[in-house]
Amino acid sequence: MAKDPSPLLSRILDEVRRAGPKGLRGSQAGMLARLVDPEFNPQAYGYDSLRALITEGEQQLKVIGLSGPDPIYGLASATSAPITEFTRSHDAWRTWVSPSSPFFLAVDRATGAVGVLPVKAEPAVGEVRIDPANFETHKAIAQAFLASEQLDSDIRKTLSEYLNRGNVWWRLWAPVLRVRRDTGARWTEFRRQRLQEHLVEALVAQGVPEPTAKQALENVVGTPKHPAVPKGPENRTLPGGLDAPAAQDAVRAAPEQLALLVQQVVSLMAEDQLRNLSLPVGLVLDVISRGKPKR
Repeated sequence: MAKDPSPLLSRILDEVRRAGPKGLRGSQAGMLARLVDPEFNPQAYGYDSLRALITEGEQQLKVIGLSGPDPIYGLASATSAPITEFTRSHDAWRTWVSPSSPFFLAVDRATGAVGVLPVKAEPAVGEVRIDPANFETHKAIAQAFLASEQLDSDIRKTLSEYLNRGNVWWRLWAPVLRVRRDTGARWTEFRRQRLQEHLVEALVAQGVPEPTAKQALENVVGTPKHPAVPKGPENRTLPGGLDAPAAQDAVRAAPEQLALLVQQVVSLMAEDQLRNLSLPVGLVLDVISRGKPKR
């Protein structure tokens, strides 16, 4: 049975109202979701993504704009920002491999030129629309990896079990593959090759000639993986996609979000980093006295 999203949506709605015309970023909404439900998973609420949960589960909320790839949520009665200003410079490969991306690929049938457009935009005449590879595609690639690669029985069993836990399986795979770096490298290459093949197939299915589809693939793979931005500290990106200014604002507005931010950082650390992490002894003993730490 799906969880009741009412408490979560009520909290996000309150924050959107408090934010006013500037709206609430998707990354900030994600932080709020984990404050309400530390084990937040949109699938547990019956939705494929946080964006779907917010826009479909609460009629008073909608996407009013974009900050890079991050949706901005506002009141349904608010005037939407012109999201079509963000167009051709975004990382095409990242768009293609991200099932929840708010963008799609616009590919010229004749030349294979590739652009990136917001989901509500329309491709130009002579272009085809290619939506990002969906969750099912990524899971099928993972299943093929487990079936075709020579893996140790323990890691195959672990990855197989995680694969059956819905659309969050890739988050569970990540720490395992960080430890087993040889397997992680093989998975990265296997996934990359399969996603490239699938993109060519998707283009051909849309009527793009195969040579042009392969040229489009080269264009997609060749786009910058990290778009150039000024390197000042104000442009740093923190866990969950929250940039530094937004994180600072969030922490000032609600100190408990600092704890969540720290949790997100810790979740990205390897075992050796965790063992070297400095923690107040008194707090550690308090946690031990309460019983086994929660996972």
